[in-house]
Amino acid sequence: MQTTSFSFQPPPPRLGSEGTPVVKPFQVKWPASIMLQQVLAHRPEFQPPDSPGASLKQVAYVTTCDSNPTSSQTSPPRSTCLIHETTADPAPLGLIGLGMSMLLLNLHFAGFFPMDATIVGMGIFCGGIGQIMVGVMAWKNNNTFAALAFSIFGLFWLSLIATTIGAAAGIYAPASPGVSGIYLSIWAAFSAGIFMASFRHSWAIRVTFGLLLLFFILLATGAAAASITLVHIAGYVGILCGLSALYAGLGLVLNELFRKTLLPLGPQHP
Repeated sequence: MQTTSFSFQPPPPRLGSEGTPVVKPFQVKWPASIMLQQVLAHRPEFQPPDSPGASLKQVAYVTTCDSNPTSSQTSPPRSTCLIHETTADPAPLGLIGLGMSMLLLNLHFAGFFPMDATIVGMGIFCGGIGQIMVGVMAWKNNNTFAALAFSIFGLFWLSLIATTIGAAAGIYAPASPGVSGIYLSIWAAFSAGIFMASFRHSWAIRVTFGLLLLFFILLATGAAAASITLVHIAGYVGILCGLSALYAGLGLVLNELFRKTLLPLGPQHP
């Protein structure tokens, strides 16, 4: 039985409300390929690219294959589908949620106020659940970097809140300085990898994850050494990281809506 390969070749992404096309190749076997073509032909939202009503907001398809399984051709039959994904970019939501959570938490680490319910609430929803939701949406958009970064840092926030609440409620003993240092060092090591991957993105993203890496290094060192001074320095670095994330998230939104660079984010690696 022969296989029909469907390859998606969207045009270059356009700035605006259309969103960024998602490329997801997959394989469809005969006769499922014939059935897929028939279904697409009868769906009004699926229009051939040469039809009068076709636009970037619609899904287009082109069939260029011979799917006859009795054909004596040497290579498998092929079909080409052009699909334009109009799902919104979840990265601004993730960056803004990360920025607000980092700002509030690090105002505490910098010594401005003690740990209280506002930090816990922000950490659970904006830092934890919100980041995981953004990671899932980024996975849907075929964005591996954003899916990993936002999801894993969302889990960090939930783990941090769980250890904080559990220790405060007396469910288990507070972590020792050595264990806290190891815990934060693991996150610092992961942040180093994410920082390296961020060099494929704009300068604003690189600065955000670079400051996040420095924050984890300083906080891990301060926790292991039980140094209030290092924890305060980590807090100020975390405040800068939060401001950088807010800037990057708002820049993505404003630049897209106004179709021009209002907040420069820097060039992105091709």
